[in-house]
Parts: sequence; C-alpha cells; structure tokens
Amino acid sequence: LIDLETGAGIDEQDRILAVIETMSPVWEPGTRVGYHALTYSWILGEVLRRIDGRALSTFFREEVALPLGCEDLHLSTPAAEHDLIADTLHLMKPPGAPEVAIQYMDQVFAAARDPESPAGLSLLGRGDASVLDKAPETFDSVFGRRAELGGTGLTGTARSVARVFAAIVEPDGLDGITLVSPESLATFSEVQTTDTDVALLIPIARALGYWRNIGLAGRPQSCGPNEETVAHSGIGGQLGFADPVARVAGAYTRNHHTAFPVAPLMLNNAVFACLS
Repeated sequence: LIDLETGAGIDEQDRILAVIETMSPVWEPGTRVGYHALTYSWILGEVLRRIDGRALSTFFREEVALPLGCEDLHLSTPAAEHDLIADTLHLMKPPGAPEVAIQYMDQVFAAARDPESPAGLSLLGRGDASVLDKAPETFDSVFGRRAELGGTGLTGTARSVARVFAAIVEPDGLDGITLVSPESLATFSEVQTTDTDVALLIPIARALGYWRNIGLAGRPQSCGPNEETVAHSGIGGQLGFADPVARVAGAYTRNHHTAFPVAPLMLNNAVFACLS
C-alpha cells in the first residue's frame, strides 16, 4: 500500500482503513504491547471522524493548535507550508556512542526490516528496509507531509509542542484554554504496563495516552525527576513533556535522528538544575 522510496500511498487514508478493517490482532489484546504509531494514527483518526465528523487534522487545528496560538502546528501540513519544514536526515550512529547503544540500534533496525516480526509489522518492514531506514523518503514527500498521521505527522516548532503539553497538565488551562479536565488527565496518565515493548525491545511505562517518566531497565528518566510527568518521545530523540509537579513543560525537535538520543536528556537535566 505504501512505497517507502516515494511515500506514495501513505496519504490514502480510506484505502488503508479498508484494509485495517479486515485484519485481526497479531496477539490477544492486553497480553503484549508493541509500538505501532502508524496504525494507531489511522485507527484513532477514524474513531474521531466517526464521532465528531471532522478529520483529525481539522479537529486538532480548530480545537488545540489555533486556540493556543500555535499557528505553526499541523497534522497534515498544507502544501503552501511544506517549504518551511526542515528535511529529515537518515538515522545516524553518533561518534563515541557506547557499543551497547550501537548494538541496540542495529537490533531494532534489523527487527524492523523483518516483515514477520512485531517491529516489521509496525514499521512497514520490507525485508531489506523499513520506515526507519526510509523516514526521509517516506515522510518528507508531498504524500507524507499531507497524510493524516496523528502519531507521526505533527509539524511545528518545539515551543508550540511545549505549549500543548503545558495546557494538558495545567488544572486551569493555559492562557484560558483548557484541553482536558484534571479527572481525564488522571485517568489517561495512569500507568497501564511497564512490559517490554515487542517492537522497540525495551520496557516502557505506558499510560493510556502518554509515556510516563519512569526509569526502567537502567535507563534514566528523560524528563526530570518527577514520575508524575506525562510525555512522549518521537523517532530519533524528539520529545514533548509536561511536569505537573514542577509546572514546567518542554519539547525538543530535531531532524537528524538517532536511536541514542542524549541531547534531550542533557537539556532537560539542565532545565531542572536551573529550577532547583
């Protein structure tokens, strides 16, 4: 359905949904957990469209981005603004990265290329490549930039992403704009599992709508010291988070991706060092 070399097909939401509707889960729901940002995007976008009538990109623009003054944020970016988007670069192995990090990157990439593995099913494995290998070709194309992808397709500035996260956790909203109630935040930020992700091959503290700031398997907390923080990281080290205890939100965006993202950890540590 999707050409990884050109991105063609990734914006054909109705055709993709018609295929998803005929599929069965790979495992019994609730027994395992695996990262699947693409299918997650299409499924939840369609749930919203059937309830609200608007496309996910329209709903996000009208209910979130514009009320918060984040005019640069888009899910499905208009063609007139494609030239404003920084081109994605292929994932890199940073010089001096620990050998264990390089081994992890190689393991994830190999699993993602295997069309029979959970990672390959999630990341469009083709045997010799996956969307991890072909992120620039897939997402920088006109097809990728206009696709309705709630889990992977946001374009905008780090400042705007941080504003959205801040509005989520502030009990009284941000500048008069309230996105969710405290009760909804409590429900959707409750940890559901800390199991090893079968696609990313590491344990993750997952809530219903967020990743939680809990260090697991020797990995440090990436968003400061408070476990109450809600967050989500993106491909290659991108990150958005909000800490309701310290009352600080932040975001880090980059176009040179790596599976060993040290920069956001260092920056967030510096922020919290200043706050303390």
